[in-house]
Amino acid sequence: MVKFGSNLKKYRKINCINQLALANRVGLTQGTIANYESGNRMPTVEVLIKIAESLNISVDELLGYKKKCIKKSDSTSFSKEELIDSITNHLLLKEEYKLVKAVQNYYKEKNNILHIFTDIITPAMYKIGELWENGKISVADEHASTEMISRIVDWLAVQEIKGENKDQCAISMSISSEQHTLGIKMVASYLDIIGYRSIYMGNNLPANELIAIIKKEKPKILALSVTLKSHQDSLVNIIKLIREIDSFSNIDILVGGQGIDDVNFSEMDKVHIIKKIEELKKWNRGD
Repeated sequence: MVKFGSNLKKYRKINCINQLALANRVGLTQGTIANYESGNRMPTVEVLIKIAESLNISVDELLGYKKKCIKKSDSTSFSKEELIDSITNHLLLKEEYKLVKAVQNYYKEKNNILHIFTDIITPAMYKIGELWENGKISVADEHASTEMISRIVDWLAVQEIKGENKDQCAISMSISSEQHTLGIKMVASYLDIIGYRSIYMGNNLPANELIAIIKKEKPKILALSVTLKSHQDSLVNIIKLIREIDSFSNIDILVGGQGIDDVNFSEMDKVHIIKKIEELKKWNRGD
């Protein structure tokens, strides 16, 4: 009973719901919810199901029940789906140490950074984004989650850095004052892994500074990300500016992000739409 009460309080706070709001959702009084959390009362099965549904968790999670299983090793204790859920919970609870250990163990087993980027980190961040869009977590919670995942991406990239010289350069950046830079950061890391000398510029880089670094580094690839439709014009203007310089004509420009959906790149030479990192892998192979 005490386990249920503490779990109820924990998951209620994760969802940013006060006792009264939860009580209204499941047709109870605030006092009843308070008694559940203090361990003084236990709900019926029907009410238990309603509470779990309201908090977007399973009844097992609410009760603190964990299935016992035979573990081959610490690194194989999570399936992909379990790891996504585990990472999401660690993010919401600000448990960075547990987050890091979970990803490290999974990486040691799979040794596939592309898989972790696309099948683990991206789905976890989609869950965080949905919670924020639905008003279940605060902006502060979303920002904290993004920063923790950003450090995970940095750690993974370091594991894959190769020691040999890389002749081909790739520059990656977000357009204008974009704040959602995690996707392009993963792209920059993956470009480094597949053999490019990858330079990640972050966001808000003035056009003249971008031109200067392109002249200096002579990249084969320029990867640009835009998540806000209000930045579409800035994206198009940067591409046009680059194409006006003859010495930049051989640069492949990769564009991605939610803000590109309404932009027509068909008349722009050597501009490639890359919506997922898997597509970057295929493009690099020439598929």
